Amino acid sequence: MEHLVFGRWLGLTARLCRTRTEAQGKLNLIIGLGSHAPILPNLNAFTDLTHVLIITIFVLVFITELISWIGKSVLMQFAWLAYQGLLNKNAEKRQQELKAELLSKKAELLKTSAQDQFAKWAKLRRSVDKGLADLEKLNSESSASKSSFSLKFKITLWIMTTGLQLVIGWWYSRSGVFYLPVAWFGPLTWWLSFPFAPAGSVSCFIWQMACRRVIKVGERVVKEFMSESASL
Repeated sequence: MEHLVFGRWLGLTARLCRTRTEAQGKLNLIIGLGSHAPILPNLNAFTDLTHVLIITIFVLVFITELISWIGKSVLMQFAWLAYQGLLNKNAEKRQQELKAELLSKKAELLKTSAQDQFAKWAKLRRSVDKGLADLEKLNSESSASKSSFSLKFKITLWIMTTGLQLVIGWWYSRSGVFYLPVAWFGPLTWWLSFPFAPAGSVSCFIWQMACRRVIKVGERVVKEFMSESASL
């Protein structure tokens, strides 16, 4: 059933993305101008905007679902490691050097007798204590930096996915993404323009819902295919 829904949705998308000439003829027919009537002013810009909206909304929804599938925590960890390796090499290198130095001094401290070599033992002890304090400070700074990076990363992800979808939905709330013949859905055509799009059109909100539903169906199809391939 999911394969059938996915196939029908792909067929509908292909039909909606035909050549510009066919799209213009259909739009003229819907608004009652007739096939021989002159094309409306700026209709080329309108059809271009329609294609851009269709593709932009689909891509944003796809990226959002892909991020949800992979996991924000996994992406954040990869981004943090990349940030540390590219822009914060010195702190990472200093932390590793300090750990190696502490291990070396601790080993030497264990070999030194506190009774027979008290002066050397005391000096090593002070050095180890100072190194532990410095390492704890570095770890605290690294933890604070990671928390700040995580917050900024999550905000950026939200703005680039959900935030952009909300902005596009609000900006084009009174514009249709594309128009459908009334006979396709009959009395239910008004629901496709919910909440404020013109009658006979599909609103950004409904198109987002349709894209999200089909992508989830496609995700399940891919997972089932991968599981079946792995079991063979």
